[in-house]
Amino acid sequence: AEAAARAEAEAKAAEEARAAAEAAAKAERRFKKQKSKVVSAAQKKKKKKSKTGGGPRAPGPPRPKPEEELVPGHAEVALVGRAVRVLSAGTRKYFAGRIVAYHPAGGQLSVEYNDGSVVATRLGREKWELVPVGEEEAAVGRSSGGTDMSDARLALVREKLAEEEKERLKAERARERAAERAKSAPPPPAKKKGGKKGEP
Repeated sequence: AEAAARAEAEAKAAEEARAAAEAAAKAERRFKKQKSKVVSAAQKKKKKKSKTGGGPRAPGPPRPKPEEELVPGHAEVALVGRAVRVLSAGTRKYFAGRIVAYHPAGGQLSVEYNDGSVVATRLGREKWELVPVGEEEAAVGRSSGGTDMSDARLALVREKLAEEEKERLKAERARERAAERAKSAPPPPAKKKGGKKGEP
């Protein structure tokens, strides 16, 4: 029975890893598509400038952000499949793990640590660092096969995580205040039961 449970857990972990890899691949394809759009727009702008010459022109639209700063969708999607080190509040030590899934409903990432435990966490409220691709195998046993994230893109991911966490906390406080108001509100007045017609 123990072997069957272990096999089932391994199959489930493999399925989650497969789903995480698919989500990461999808996010990467979306990122490449956005990148090509940015590059194409820049090329068109350069060609237009060469045709019109260097004379004065009306100001055009704002320049797009560098392609390495584009983070499609939720910032957490860019981290699925990557290895991270998360600071433990209890031991004040960093522990390495791989992000295997993202849960949009709660904004949580499932991190599978080297001891086999899987913990759902919101990185926006944690201290963490991204493991370079070259160090992933030593840190978590295998490489993600991806490419290192530029400093600019990683900074934007951290910024978006912080913004998303701020919005979630704001929504949670609003729900708590609404629940407190509902508890403290006086109960509605009880309806008086009138006697039958003709009775006092």
